Amino acid sequence: MGGLDMKLVIQKVLYESNMKKDQSRLNMPILQLKTQPHEFLTDEEIRMIDESKEGMEVRVVGSKLRMYERPLWLKKWHLKQTDNYVLKTN
Repeated sequence: MGGLDMKLVIQKVLYESNMKKDQSRLNMPILQLKTQPHEFLTDEEIRMIDESKEGMEVRVVGSKLRMYERPLWLKKWHLKQTDNYVLKTN
């Protein structure tokens, strides 16, 4: 986690399902990303996320350019119609 180059990855409307405490995730469909995965992840990170059930620990900067205190986990879910990146708290 030594990244220095911030990128806008996604900008989306949050719905009730995005904010439910029992969901603990933010779904990011690849087709909605503002930045392509190879522009914000290294090849090694992409491979790690693709091959790991746990995903990769990441730090997130919010809309007010403040880094969230707790790290999140970036995972990739393979769905029937598209792949999604998912930020999870656990």
